[in-house]
Amino acid sequence: MAEFITEGPGVPPAAGPYSAGVVSGDLCFLSGQIALDPDGAGLVGATTAEQIRQALRNLFAVAAAGGFAANEVVLINVLLTDVGDFPVVNDAYAAELPDGHRPARMTFQAAALPLGAKVEVQGFARHA
Repeated sequence: MAEFITEGPGVPPAAGPYSAGVVSGDLCFLSGQIALDPDGAGLVGATTAEQIRQALRNLFAVAAAGGFAANEVVLINVLLTDVGDFPVVNDAYAAELPDGHRPARMTFQAAALPLGAKVEVQGFARHA
């Protein structure tokens, strides 16, 4: 049976009728996260670098609420409103990941993201 993650330390409130994550067996499906402040007060940061850092923190908080460590996240998809920010995202992304951990990744350009965010991340985690 699936466990729906709707709250936990550092997990921002969902903006709609969905779970922040769903645990099914050894897998955790992580919904898209923008740089929303964990209390839901608004976006954290004005720059893409600041926003990717907060979005990843939110993603890892959801994983943790489901019982998964950051180094168990095996895939992170990144949506950017400006693909020209790709190098900035790479630098901030690498700084937020646990040492030596490099999940698979795909990056897309999006015309717009919720609340005017510059970046959104989504992923999967798996217990080893």
